[in-house]
Amino acid sequence: MSTFKHLLVPIDGSSGADQAIAKALAMAADQHATVHFVHVIDRAAVVMMEPLSSFDSEVTAAVNAAGELLLGQATAQAREHDVPSTQALRITDGKLPTIADQILEEARAHAVDLIVCGSHGKTGFRAMILGSVADGLIHRSHSIPLLLIPTRPTRR
Repeated sequence: MSTFKHLLVPIDGSSGADQAIAKALAMAADQHATVHFVHVIDRAAVVMMEPLSSFDSEVTAAVNAAGELLLGQATAQAREHDVPSTQALRITDGKLPTIADQILEEARAHAVDLIVCGSHGKTGFRAMILGSVADGLIHRSHSIPLLLIPTRPTRR
């Protein structure tokens, strides 16, 4: 089995990301690795949800705060597992670079040797319209191994 020392986990608050966090922390604890969490804010997606005229400093601050909260929660989970971690908040405008590109830039900047990413399983028209970060990582992460964690339904 390969040993990984620097893992990167993109997070977005989804159950798939939560499952990727759990898998990465278990691997990191077992292999004495560090985990770097990254959350990418897509400003274009936020603008689609809010009228452009209301996209001001308050909306920006709220979106950034939500991203920081997600990163803080992931870092707290890492502490609970005695796993060293770092975090980054990145912003894209929905054009180039894409969310996947931002994640890969972060991975290269931190010399990670594995990306652990949740996959929502979007296909067809939905993936074409909404995009697929996992698909982008699959096609662009040529030099960095990628572990996709398929989203499992949460049990009630």
